Amino acid sequence: MASRREREERERLEREELEMRKQEELKKQEAEDKKNKYKDELLAWRRYQRRRFREMEEISTDKVKSGEAIRIQMRIPNGSGANRNVRVFKRDDQSLADIFRWAESLLVPTAADEDLSKDPASAPSGFVDPYQTIDADGDCQAVKLFTSYPRKQVNLQADAWDVISQGGGSLIAEVARAPDEHADDSDYETDDE
Repeated sequence: MASRREREERERLEREELEMRKQEELKKQEAEDKKNKYKDELLAWRRYQRRRFREMEEISTDKVKSGEAIRIQMRIPNGSGANRNVRVFKRDDQSLADIFRWAESLLVPTAADEDLSKDPASAPSGFVDPYQTIDADGDCQAVKLFTSYPRKQVNLQADAWDVISQGGGSLIAEVARAPDEHADDSDYETDDE
């Protein structure tokens, strides 16, 4: 009788352990699927932004001379398109967020034979623009922007235009890594490279 109870208890524990492993595996798979879906939506959103900026009306240099706009030169991480990207932005809150969106759009790798007209005309449904949500420090969750010299981070706060102006409108984009990714500064590109 006692050996039967021990065997039943052991079988019950084995079933519970097997069920726990299945639940853990299911959670891992769901997290991986969610991560992959986000990556796909982010790429589609970046391609939408790329199209939006291509179709956007250019701001005249007269606005730059009058101080209403600023010329931005953006450098992006190695292997992500042209090294020198220039665009003029108005000095307002919406344009400040657009600088970050523009940096995101520059991260989309472009093949020489790619048809850019196939970029989506609208953002993916349900995708939340990362520059709509800002934490208490004015920091975003995706791309980080820094002035080249003196190196200061640009946040979505009121003083950002002053920081950009002090840096001469020259910005460097860095992709924020997820906490589980190994971070090193080896892919930080300087003007000397």
